[in-house]
Amino acid sequence: MVDLVLILKGIAIGTANVIPGVSGGTIALITNIYERLINALKNFNFTAIKLLFKGKIKELIEYIDFYFLLQVFTGVLIALFSVAFLLKYLFLHYPIYTWAYFFGLIIGSAWIIIKGLKSLRWWDWLLLLIGISIPILMVFMSPINENDNLFYILLCGIIGTSGMILPGISGSYLLLILGNYKLIMLDAVTTLNLKILIPFAIGSILGLILISYVLSILLKKFYNETLSVLAGFVIGSLALIWPWKYSIDHTHGLILQNKYGALINANGDLINFKPYIVQYQYYLPNIDNQFFVALLLMLAGIITVVGTEIISDKVSKKRKK
Repeated sequence: MVDLVLILKGIAIGTANVIPGVSGGTIALITNIYERLINALKNFNFTAIKLLFKGKIKELIEYIDFYFLLQVFTGVLIALFSVAFLLKYLFLHYPIYTWAYFFGLIIGSAWIIIKGLKSLRWWDWLLLLIGISIPILMVFMSPINENDNLFYILLCGIIGTSGMILPGISGSYLLLILGNYKLIMLDAVTTLNLKILIPFAIGSILGLILISYVLSILLKKFYNETLSVLAGFVIGSLALIWPWKYSIDHTHGLILQNKYGALINANGDLINFKPYIVQYQYYLPNIDNQFFVALLLMLAGIITVVGTEIISDKVSKKRKK
């Protein structure tokens, strides 16, 4: 039976993965499918392979939670081929307003995650702070040099995949820091360079299974502690998606932007230019009309998440009755 809610959650996850600095894991966490997703992914192991070769398809489908994954990833694909185009337009023309809305979404998400934690002890607060500090430190890290060594590309795949699973950690941003965003996501993808794409894909699959397996164990044995760190990741990611920032291309320097934060050339014309290696220079906004519009969009983002959670709680209570 088709579960439309699961597909919608998949669409939300896919939408998040399109946005640099935003993690699909954050959406999975706040939509209450995170633990089930982790457990399903970690079951892609030797037991699953044995069931496949023995022809026990029914047992395999149940073991890997196939229909759950099918519906979630159907939603992800729908997002990549539909919502992604809208987001690309908005990020091209109105990046400050778009970032502001997602900034509000993350604030609302962080509140829901922390609310879901059980009574916090001092070490939970410490783990929360450690989780917050990691994405913030990423903002100040300079990208290392590009490296086309196959083992390093494999490692990039393993590390980059964590951005799909760990809330608040962006896979694309990790690849930027590792120095191989241009090599893998731009050069290799556009030229179908299999010497780069194959080891990266292998690393991504290994990373997906490995990280899912570790997280599954941690959530079972240290639920509150693990969730505290993940909540910290979400809160810390606010540093990555602060709306008011200049893009810095290491080849050309600071990139010109119009009043909406959109990239422009020296003549003031809009350009769809993605720098190969980007860092951001953050700044405080002026208190003007744009600031108040952005503030309203942040509030709209918070209301979207919190409102959805309230409606979801009411629906769940009615079903229990």
